Amino acid sequence: MIKTKNRNTRLIWASVLAVCALTFSAACSPQTPEDKTLTISGKVLPGDQADEGLLPPGSRIIVRVQDSSIADAVAITLGEQIIAEDASLPAAYAINIEREAIAESAQIAVSARVEDAEGQLLFINDTLHPASVESPEVDVVVYAIDKRVSSPLPPAFDGQIWQWLAFIDSADGDESNDIEVEEPSQYTLALLVDGTYVIQADCNRGGGNFKLDGSSLTLEPGFMTLAACPPESLSDRFVSLLGNVVTFVFDADGQLVLNLKLDAGDMIFAPVPTTTRKLTDTVWILQSVTVRDARIGSEYDGDITAEFKDGQVTGSGGCNNYFGGYFIEEDQLTIDKLGSTLMSCGETRDTREREFLTGLEMVRSYQIDGDTLTLLDANQNTMIVMVAKDAIE
Repeated sequence: MIKTKNRNTRLIWASVLAVCALTFSAACSPQTPEDKTLTISGKVLPGDQADEGLLPPGSRIIVRVQDSSIADAVAITLGEQIIAEDASLPAAYAINIEREAIAESAQIAVSARVEDAEGQLLFINDTLHPASVESPEVDVVVYAIDKRVSSPLPPAFDGQIWQWLAFIDSADGDESNDIEVEEPSQYTLALLVDGTYVIQADCNRGGGNFKLDGSSLTLEPGFMTLAACPPESLSDRFVSLLGNVVTFVFDADGQLVLNLKLDAGDMIFAPVPTTTRKLTDTVWILQSVTVRDARIGSEYDGDITAEFKDGQVTGSGGCNNYFGGYFIEEDQLTIDKLGSTLMSCGETRDTREREFLTGLEMVRSYQIDGDTLTLLDANQNTMIVMVAKDAIE
């Protein structure tokens, strides 16, 4: 009797396994590591055939797969490959990334840059090279820096960020569409020495190539994040106007005036102050914190603060006071041994405080741009953005 039962049991299990194998093989089998990753591959090609061949000794080619779909944030690097030994163009690359990450993101692209032994930029791509699960083979074309800028940058452009103040329409009366920008810091333009420009258009960021010849200036279309800004946003209008720029001048007040084609009007910009604060001389308040690759909030939270002094970071998490140590070496920043008081202030405030303190523990470097402090993780992803308290009071 026992033998018959065991035999029947074996037959039942054999039937189940057969059905699983024939009908539900994908569901019954665990995923292999290859199923969970995707290889983005291709070649880094020189834009000019004359640039093919070995690069100067010590040069390296840096290829990155990045996600720029999060508004008002630096692009997140999903994978990177550095080709350093006897680097030459063309160069083959292959980068493994999490398949789930690329499937769920809207703005995945491959970028490449070539640096010499001193870290100076030699080549860079100047167009968007999108990648996807369906199209994982991507060739990236890079161009020599010294061939991309038709004339040197004027001193007023070099390294300067400009914020949009107004648009003066050439039409008069009821036909006039003048614009006075309420938040100039949300609409910025910078021309870079490598022949590219970058912009912030409210909740979106973008960039492309520019052509500069004397007083003539053309901002060519390039990449742009596609977040939905608030209804009152001037994002689309700002980008549209920049696409019609033909010349520029600097007025008597040192403002940048961009003239539009067909004498349609002028965009007025003011320089963003470039004075750099010190990390240790400022009380910083929270603007945003990144949680699971998503930027949380964009409004200042004056209840969450940070102050760095004599190797100790202290402040408020919005509910509890916290404290810990920090160590700085050049732009590297490590925060450890964080502790805090243990009050509860409600689910919303407790959650935001926990997100902030968790972000602090992941910080490995920092950047200061004007009144803004950006704290980054080990992969140079933005974790926390803070603003000098005295700058907004």
